[in-house]
Amino acid sequence: MTLKITFHGHSTFSLSDGTSNVLIDPFFTGNPQAKVTADEISCTHVLLSHGHEDHMTDAVSIA
Repeated sequence: MTLKITFHGHSTFSLSDGTSNVLIDPFFTGNPQAKVTADEISCTHVLLSHGHEDHMTDAVSIA
């Protein structure tokens, strides 16, 4: 199994094994380092480390 790790800037990562795609701390809107928008993200799971805005801004719209 191969695990692809993508850094989206700040604290946002995607982990994908080809079947599952886990999104950690989805902060795309207002994140100057993000190269994609929240609308372009597809995931099977969302993980939030804690409830600060810069770690969960796009969680609801993606979920």
